[in-house]
Amino acid sequence: MSEQQSGVTIAEALVEATFVLRQTGVPEGRRDAGSLLMHALKRDMAFLITHSDERIAAGELALFRRSVARRAAGEPLQYITGRPHTKTLPSTSSSQTRPTSPKQTSKDSSAKFANTSRASRSRPAATASELFVAS
Repeated sequence: MSEQQSGVTIAEALVEATFVLRQTGVPEGRRDAGSLLMHALKRDMAFLITHSDERIAAGELALFRRSVARRAAGEPLQYITGRPHTKTLPSTSSSQTRPTSPKQTSKDSSAKFANTSRASRSRPAATASELFVAS
């Protein structure tokens, strides 16, 4: 048996939460409302945009509203969702995406440093008195 649907759509829930968060002084109320709804629905932002007219299940709406209340009370978004803010849900590692190895990174920065002239690396920084000499 599926969970009972609420009378609230995704778009309406976002508008409601944005209003509440802005009224309580949350600086980025719209962004936080989206993040909290993604968390409650376990969906990404693309889903929220493409399914904005769908009704939210009653249990998910209750979870979302509790999360909004916590955020409105000043609790950090990361504490509520359990992860740093992103516009999508974390993906699993795949064979197509590989992180850059530390060796590659250090080689790249070594090459950049080697291209600078020795004189520019050994020259001392100007002092405040040298910068503000009266003409």
